[in-house]
Amino acid sequence: MLSHIPASDYGDLRCIVFRQPKRKEYILLPVWGRLMYAYEFENVQKPAILLEAQPNHCQLKWPGRLTLERRNELERLRKDGHVFVADKRDYTVSLTPETIRATQLYRTLLHEVGHYVQYCRFMKTSLPEFAAMSAEERNNYFRNSVQGEEKEKSAHAHADQMREDLLARGVIPFPCM
Repeated sequence: MLSHIPASDYGDLRCIVFRQPKRKEYILLPVWGRLMYAYEFENVQKPAILLEAQPNHCQLKWPGRLTLERRNELERLRKDGHVFVADKRDYTVSLTPETIRATQLYRTLLHEVGHYVQYCRFMKTSLPEFAAMSAEERNNYFRNSVQGEEKEKSAHAHADQMREDLLARGVIPFPCM
C-alpha cells in the first residue's frame, strides 16, 4: 500500500505500528488508527501511524441517535463494506476480516497519512522558531492551533481523494492472500 502513496505525502514518516489495544482502551475509546506526532521508538521521537487491532467476527453497537460526525462515519463504514442492522434503539455492525481490512488499509491508513500531510504543511508554513522547539512542544502547538474539526475534514478529504485515485488505477482492493 505504501508503495502507491506519493513519497511527498509521508516524507519523514518512518514508523507504522500494529498495536493491540488493552481491553479497557478498546471499550473506552475504540479507534481504527491514529497518528502520533511524537512516538518514541529506540529512544528517538518520530511521527508514527498506529493501526489498532480489531476483534475478528464480533458485533459493535452504535446508538440510534447519531451526531452529524457519527452519521458520516457510519456512511464511511458502509462504503468500506460493513453492514449495519438498525433496530428501535441502535445500530449493530458485524466485523469481518474483509471489512476490517477495507477500513484499516484503504481508509484509515490514508486518513492518518492525510493528518501527517496537514501537520507537515503546518510546520513548514508556521513560525520559524519551530526549529528550536522540542518535538513535544511542536506537537502541543499544532494540537492547540488547528481545530479538531478542521483536522478531520482535511484528513477525510485527503483519504477520499487518495482512495478514489487508487480505485481508478485499479490498485485497490488488493487480492486477499
